[in-house]
Amino acid sequence: MRKLSLLLLCWFILDTAAAQQSDGYVNGLKKVAKGGKFGYVDSSGKVVVPCEYDDLGDFTDSKTPIRAKKDRNWGYVDCKGEKVTGFGYYYACPFYGEKLALVCDMYYDANSNSYFRYGYIDKNGKELIKCNEKSYKKAYPFSNGLAAVKKHKEKNFGFIDDNGEMVIKPQYSDVKWGFVGDYAWVKKNDKWGMIDKTEKPHVDFMYAEVRNFDPNTGSADAVTKEGVTHYFLKGKKFNTKKDRDETVKGQHDTPIP
Repeated sequence: MRKLSLLLLCWFILDTAAAQQSDGYVNGLKKVAKGGKFGYVDSSGKVVVPCEYDDLGDFTDSKTPIRAKKDRNWGYVDCKGEKVTGFGYYYACPFYGEKLALVCDMYYDANSNSYFRYGYIDKNGKELIKCNEKSYKKAYPFSNGLAAVKKHKEKNFGFIDDNGEMVIKPQYSDVKWGFVGDYAWVKKNDKWGMIDKTEKPHVDFMYAEVRNFDPNTGSADAVTKEGVTHYFLKGKKFNTKKDRDETVKGQHDTPIP
């Protein structure tokens, strides 16, 4: 169940974004369904992406591929319905406004036990980091130019940039998604804290748990070992949950597309 957590988190964000875009056109295109399959039409009603996909991501702009599912596998198409990649991935994430998108495949060991491996593709469909048996065993989508990854022989997470270079060395046993704004929640020596992009601690490593983290807003509840909860929004600490939640509502943050 643990190994599916990253995929489920992607679904959570995608569902949130889709709910806010489902009643209209996005940059001139609208998702439609026919016979249980999905496609896109333009403002004149002309079909631009045929309704032939089992699932179809949200359109964001003409230069960003759309994730699509066909015959139980995922791949990417452009805004005209042309293939950007083949349909060979077990799962594919959106680009979330970044240069690279996270993809994953399922493999089997000698005992027929399944496991996932992760890689990244660019908007031309090229795998900057190939998805194979020796690629990342855990990875998150890019956020603010960085992505949290764990190599197949590593115990800890580090962060790579969109050139695939490890810019924050592997040292964290767990992460919460990645950088939302300028900060990321990470776990080290069994305690949670928050770092900036230079690895400098922004919030001391003093929390036993981080709950209710929302990658759309950066909202999180950090709990000490004594059970005291502190309320955060990105890098800012609030005195009460009410104050934090009212600030979130006032921002009207748009979910990650």
